[in-house]
Amino acid sequence: MPRYFLSVFFLFCTCVVFAQNKPVFKADTFRLSGNMQGMNTAGLTLKIVYNMPYGRQEQTVVTLDSTGHFKAAILLFNPQELMLFIEEDAMIMLYGLPGKRLSFTLSAKDIKRIKSMEDMTAFHVNQQVIAFSGDVARINRDYHDYMYRLNKVVSPMSNYVERAQPVEEYLKWRVRKMNEQLDSLQQLRKQLHPLFYTRTFHFIRYNAGADVLAYWLEKDKQERDMPVSYQQFIATLPVNNDEAVQTAEYYEFINNYLVYLQVKGGEGQGVHKLSYIAQQVPKGTGQNLLLDNESQDSIHRGLPLHPATLRYLSQLPGNGPLAKQLSVLNSDLTRSMSNAMPDKATLLAASADTSSDILQQLGVQYKGKVVYVDFWGTWCLPCLEEMKVVPEVKKVFEGQPVVFLYLAVHSDQDAWEKMIRKEQIQGEHYRLTDKEFDRLNKRISVTSFPRYLLIDKNGTITHVNAPRPSDVKALASAINGLLN
Repeated sequence: MPRYFLSVFFLFCTCVVFAQNKPVFKADTFRLSGNMQGMNTAGLTLKIVYNMPYGRQEQTVVTLDSTGHFKAAILLFNPQELMLFIEEDAMIMLYGLPGKRLSFTLSAKDIKRIKSMEDMTAFHVNQQVIAFSGDVARINRDYHDYMYRLNKVVSPMSNYVERAQPVEEYLKWRVRKMNEQLDSLQQLRKQLHPLFYTRTFHFIRYNAGADVLAYWLEKDKQERDMPVSYQQFIATLPVNNDEAVQTAEYYEFINNYLVYLQVKGGEGQGVHKLSYIAQQVPKGTGQNLLLDNESQDSIHRGLPLHPATLRYLSQLPGNGPLAKQLSVLNSDLTRSMSNAMPDKATLLAASADTSSDILQQLGVQYKGKVVYVDFWGTWCLPCLEEMKVVPEVKKVFEGQPVVFLYLAVHSDQDAWEKMIRKEQIQGEHYRLTDKEFDRLNKRISVTSFPRYLLIDKNGTITHVNAPRPSDVKALASAINGLLN
C-alpha cells in the first residue's frame, strides 16, 4: 500500500494551561491508548514521534496486542502534535497534552480506503472515521474537521510551488493566504471551542512566519539581513508568546528565527552566540527557547556546555524544566566523551605525498575493495543522523571487501576525535585540512553535506552522489553492483 497521511489532531480541553502564575512548561505524562480494529496485529509496531521544546526529537515505540490495542505513556513539557507511524502504511497526526489521557478507535478498512491526499481530504471533511473517548473528544472533532478545510488554502505543495517566486512576490502571496485562513477561522468562530480558536489563530500566523523565514534563509541569507518588508512582517509575530506554545508552528518559527539570528550575528561561538541571542530578544518564553535550542545544538555537535551556562539557563524565569533536561543531556555527552575510541575505528595519518588528493592516495591503499566515502563534519547534524543508520548497512556486507571511509571537513582535531568516541563511529577516519578539501573539491565539487561517494575495486570513483545510508536498499544495490 502506498504511504499516505491520515491526519488526526487531538486537542486539549483545559482552562488552566495559561492561567496566571502557571508555568508554560511543566513535565508530565500524556497517556495515549488506542484500538486498531481489523488490523493484522501479529508483531505490528507503532512509532510515536514528538518534539522537545529545545529542538530535540524523541520517539516511543509500542506494540499492538493480539486484539489490536496499545497503550503509551509519553513525557511531554507542553501541548503539541505527535506523529504515530503505523509501519509503512500510514502516519496519523496526534495532539497530546501533559497530564491528560486520550483514547481512539480506528478501523483498518478506513485506512485502506484512502489512496491519495485528495481522497483523504474529501473523506475526512465529510466523515468521522475515528471514535474518540476522554475529555478532549469535542475539541478534537472541531479540529479534525476544520484543519482539512484550512490546509486547502495553503497546502505544503502550493507553498513549495510559490517559493519559486521573487522575494517580494512570495511575501505578498504568503501574507494574502494567511489572511484568507484567518478570515475562514473568524467565520466559524462561534461554532468552535474557544481554546481551539485561540490555538488555530496562532497556528495560522506562525505558520506564515515560519514559511517566510524559511524562504528568505533559502534564497537570500547571504545578504545577512532580511528586506525591510520581511522584517516588518516578522515584527508582527511576537517571539515571546506563551499562548503560541500550543502549536508546533510556533516552534518551527522559533527554529527558523534562531537560524536567522545565527546568520545575522556571524560566526560567534559558544557563550558568545548565547549572549548575542539574549541581546536581540527580550526575556520571555521565546528567548528561553532560542537559548535552549542553541544549547541543545551545541550538545548535539559534541560540545559540552560549561557549568556556568547551565546555571544561567536554569535561572531564566520559567526555564527550569527545560534547563534540567539539558543538564541531563549534557551529562550524557560528558560521559560518552570519556569513552575509548571504538575498537573498529582507525584514525588515518596524513601522507607525505602532497601532489595527489586523498582519494587517489586511498584508492591505492584500498585496491581490491569497494570504498564507501562519507563527507561529514562535527558541526553537521544531518551527517550525524545518517550515521545512526550505517550499522544496519554494515551488517549486510559483514565479511565482504567493503570499507567505510569517513572524511571530516572543517572540523578541528579535538572535536573530531571526541565526536568519533561519543557516537562510536566505526570505520576508517581521515580529517581533511582546508587545503586538502579545496584540492579535492575542485575534482568532485562537494557543495553540501552529508555527501557520499563509491569507489570500485580498481580505485575509480563510480558514484559521485552515492545513496545515503538511510536509503539502505539503494545503497546495498549500488555496493553489490561493484562487488560482483
